[in-house]
Amino acid sequence: MRCQEKKKDGLSKRFRNIYSQKRNKASLQDDIMKVWKEEGRENKTRMDGFGIMLQYRHWIAHGRYWQPKNISVSEYDKARKLALDIFENMELHEKIG
Repeated sequence: MRCQEKKKDGLSKRFRNIYSQKRNKASLQDDIMKVWKEEGRENKTRMDGFGIMLQYRHWIAHGRYWQPKNISVSEYDKARKLALDIFENMELHEKIG
């Protein structure tokens, strides 16, 4: 949406740059999350936490071929709280209403 709407903020410009280079092959962790961390310093902790949750997701989704470090039963609750924090505090898309 940020690429299509051609907003003038730094985050949107950087996303457009990534899109012009990689199209739909941009990496969530290596490209998109990196820009979120650099452009919105207040979001660095959120993106770091999201990166950890993605590692757990990859472990579950890809057959558990390695032993992840520090997984506890409370990770699901942490993931839910982190998701709510991201949705409530980051401008991911145009807010309706």
